[in-house]
Amino acid sequence: ELQRRRPQGFWVPTYFIDLLWHTHQLHHRLYVQDTIKLCGAMLPHDDSVNDRSEGYRLVDSWAATQKAWKEEFGSNAILRLPGGQWRGNPTIDEMQLRPALQRSIK
Repeated sequence: ELQRRRPQGFWVPTYFIDLLWHTHQLHHRLYVQDTIKLCGAMLPHDDSVNDRSEGYRLVDSWAATQKAWKEEFGSNAILRLPGGQWRGNPTIDEMQLRPALQRSIK
């Protein structure tokens, strides 16, 4: 909803929203149809932005997301759930599975 209301923003989802987002993308045709219906265009998902250091786009955009969410919806409590933003570093097993997962969704 935030993306629909403010389409020019680079909004950072919580981990839970991101998980749902990735799951939705597994059904590409439906994902395209749904995001066009909800947002007016196919909603891209940029996983290349992942530096959580101060002053970098992810950190700055996360702060902007919290502010915009509160302005639009009156509260940003949902964004402050434990683990909502940082899910930790990938495990070795996750890193080893990544190439196979990427090939399976192409």
